[in-house]
Amino acid sequence: MTGTTALGTYRGMGEALTTAEANEVTSSELGAHPGEILDRVRYSRTCLTVTRNGRPVAMLVPIQDQLERAAEQNQGQGHGR
Repeated sequence: MTGTTALGTYRGMGEALTTAEANEVTSSELGAHPGEILDRVRYSRTCLTVTRNGRPVAMLVPIQDQLERAAEQNQGQGHGR
């Protein structure tokens, strides 16, 4: 049994998650729990790979990381006044 909460992915008793599995979510899980999964990405600031039929199809990336990276690039290019 697999479940997803805002705190992460978990499995039933005795089933351990690998690091890769902890950073993956199936398209079915995303469809069933979109808010919780988006919160997980936002607050943990980790990327999640979305899989369909066991194959990666998309990646969820925290927007804050992208905004910070863009700001750093703009500062490095001298886009100040």
